Amino acid sequence: NEHKLHERGRLFVRLPEEIEWIHTPDEDLYELSDSQPPWHHVDINYTLPNENIVFESFSYDVEFSNDVSNDVNLYLCLFGGNMNTGHFYGGLQTNVGCPANLGQCQVSPDFGLIFSRWGPCESADVEASPGSFRECATYEGAFASVRRHLHWKKGKYTVILEKVSEDDNGTWVRYRVRVEDGSFVTVGKLLFRGEKPLRLGRWMYSFIEIYGAKKVYVSDVLPIFKMTLSKMKINGTDIEPATSVSYWKESPLYADVYKELGRTDWHIVVHFGAPFFVSEYPVMRLYS
Repeated sequence: NEHKLHERGRLFVRLPEEIEWIHTPDEDLYELSDSQPPWHHVDINYTLPNENIVFESFSYDVEFSNDVSNDVNLYLCLFGGNMNTGHFYGGLQTNVGCPANLGQCQVSPDFGLIFSRWGPCESADVEASPGSFRECATYEGAFASVRRHLHWKKGKYTVILEKVSEDDNGTWVRYRVRVEDGSFVTVGKLLFRGEKPLRLGRWMYSFIEIYGAKKVYVSDVLPIFKMTLSKMKINGTDIEPATSVSYWKESPLYADVYKELGRTDWHIVVHFGAPFFVSEYPVMRLYS
C-alpha cells in the first residue's frame, strides 16, 4: 500500500504506509484485531452561517443507490445539533426497537426512523403519530424520543424537521419523511422546553454508527451501500456544504466520504461497508 494522496472532489484521502488492518487469507476478509462495536465511524460537520438562528424548518435529501441489509444495527444520523440548550439528533436505523417497558407494541426491531432530544422528559413531551412509539428514559442521559418502522431501501427520501406550534412549556418540533411516491410518513413530535422562539446552535452534523453489537464484525457481514446527501436547507434556504469530516481511531474505517468530480451541486457521497484507509486523525478537512 503505497503512501500517496488521492483526490476525491474536495476531500483528500491519504493511504498510509502502515495500515491498521489484518488480512486473513483463508477467508479473504479484513478485520480490526482489537476493536468491537459500538463503532462510531464518521462525523460529517456543518457550520451554519449565523449563531442562534430562529428555527422554523430543516430538510435534507438522501438517496440510496442500493438496498441496505439490516443484519447489523446501523444508525444513519442525518441531522444533529443543539436547539436552545438541548442536544437533538435523528435519522434512519436498520433495527428500530419498540421500548418493551412501555407496552406500546409487540413487534420485532425493523427498519425505521428515529428522532430524539436530550433534557428533562415527561411523557407529555412526546406525541407519537399513529403507528409510531415513544420513549422517555435516562439510560443515555435524560431524553425524549419518537420512533416508527419504515422499510427504507434503494431510492430517494427527504427528511424534514419543522416547528409546528408553541405553548407555555416550549416549542413542538415534528419529524416526517417524504418517500419516493411523494407521500409523507410522520414519526411524531417532541417538545423542546425553554425560551421562545426556538433557536439553533452554530454547528450541525451527520454520522454513521454501528450500535448495540457484541461481536467483532468483518467486512462481508457489514451492509455495503452508497448514500448521497444533498440540498440541506434551514428555514427553506440552502446552507453551505460540510466543512469537515472526522474519523475516529477507536472505529474501523468503513465509511468513505467525498464529492463526485464534475458535479457542481451541493452533495456529499458516502460509501460504506468496505475498508479504506486514512493516516490523519481525528479530522479530515474538506478543502476548497
